[in-house]
Amino acid sequence: MNRRYQHNIITEILNIKLLVGLAVLLLVHCFDVGPSTASSLDWNTEGVMKNSQSGTGWDTPAGGLPLKEISLTEIMLLKKSAESGDTDAQFLMGYFYLDGNGVMRDVKKGIEMWRRAAEKGHVVAQSNLGTLYFHGIGVMKDYSESLKWVREAAENGFPHAQHNLGEMYKFGDGVPQDYSEAFKWYYKAALNGFAESQYQVGLFFGSGKGVERNENLAVHWFGRAGAQGHQDSLEVLAEKQVMAWKRGPNRGFSLSTR
Repeated sequence: MNRRYQHNIITEILNIKLLVGLAVLLLVHCFDVGPSTASSLDWNTEGVMKNSQSGTGWDTPAGGLPLKEISLTEIMLLKKSAESGDTDAQFLMGYFYLDGNGVMRDVKKGIEMWRRAAEKGHVVAQSNLGTLYFHGIGVMKDYSESLKWVREAAENGFPHAQHNLGEMYKFGDGVPQDYSEAFKWYYKAALNGFAESQYQVGLFFGSGKGVERNENLAVHWFGRAGAQGHQDSLEVLAEKQVMAWKRGPNRGFSLSTR
């Protein structure tokens, strides 16, 4: 297994049947299907965008799990909206087909719904397609197709995808390895509040890979990620504090997350 995919969720996905794996894969960010009426559904895509700012990138697609079981009436309304070209409805129907919530589970239909939404610019669908192609989940593994969708979502400002594009450049997956380009995309995601990217930016500033070495900025970005509860960043900061104390009682470092 590739070095950065040791997360428990991915381990499960790669070691159990595809359909069970997809169900686990999607249990990450809440997507609230609002109350329905006889003529309309109310759904909130802002929740997906907010929730995309946390997490660890390639571990999982963004978006997905509704807060309640979908009803037959809601499914019918969503299908109608999806058929009329509504990208949010297409994204949701893609999830429901993949998960088997309210409809018969159909991986092919689910991915096709995400593709239709992605082709019309739905950034979460674009990012998710990129992740599925990267891991070969429900489709043949294809780094070039993954890169296409991840880059599109990243250029459209989706932090989850910006981080993943940074990963591809950092490790040379589907692209020539390029630390400067990796830093560029991590930095974009970090500015958008993505904690794992903030940690990576700290590592890059600390090592001088892809950017001029700057220990103060490294600490700054570890601090921003740590403020979100990012465990690796908190451990780095603790180690740095211990090292500062060892150098002398007045040699601590200043931590600012501004």
